[in-house]
Amino acid sequence: MKSHIYIQDDQIKDLLLEDISLKKVGILKNGQDIELDIPLDDVYLYVVYDKNFPKTYNTRFLVKEDYGDVELITQPKFNPFKGNPFVIWRSK
Repeated sequence: MKSHIYIQDDQIKDLLLEDISLKKVGILKNGQDIELDIPLDDVYLYVVYDKNFPKTYNTRFLVKEDYGDVELITQPKFNPFKGNPFVIWRSK
């Protein structure tokens, strides 16, 4: 399984979600780690789990400018009341 990683970017529109322009910054394969350079200001990082249905299978995380280097973790989580079965959180 591949996850596609995007950040907000008004200049580049690789993907449009909820009227927000997103720039693709990487692909993460199952079980792998990835390092990304992102802007130093507050930015949402989006993880899209299904390239064919990005509006359905995605999650996002606000990376604040004061975080410095940050490690994020994602995993599937079953919840029949939500349409998105994935969660993303910041590692301590």
